Amino acid sequence: MDPAGLPDGPDAGPRKGRRSTAARGPRGGTTRDGAAHSERVCVIPATPAAASDAAESAAVAEAADRQQAEYFLSLLIQRRRLADRRIEEYRKSVAAAEANGEAECAAGHRRMLHAEELDRQTLDGMIAKLQRRFPRQAAGNAPAGAQVRLAAR
Repeated sequence: MDPAGLPDGPDAGPRKGRRSTAARGPRGGTTRDGAAHSERVCVIPATPAAASDAAESAAVAEAADRQQAEYFLSLLIQRRRLADRRIEEYRKSVAAAEANGEAECAAGHRRMLHAEELDRQTLDGMIAKLQRRFPRQAAGNAPAGAQVRLAAR
């Protein structure tokens, strides 16, 4: 026997001419007693109760989607505020390094500043897409199309 647990020798190949004694169905399946299964088709008529259940589950799914969107929107806005703070810090660092004549340090801070600005642009795009997909409703009886935008600089 080889290390994989398969037998060696001339009789190691698949056995031909050997059949199972169990009866096979149209899809090849059998039951425990060897009888072939038969497929049954069950048609369930549409009822008004089924339609209301579908509408209710769709409303629940929409509410869950909105709740997740609000949560992710708040995370993205928080992340954007942090990016704004870091951008401001890098701008100050670049100005200080240039004032001290440290060109290499200023170049490093400029690279970091550029990366943060790109991150902020990405966040702005994600925020805008979320706001378009799930517009916020203002307090009171605002129409469904009313949208609150993030005030960006």
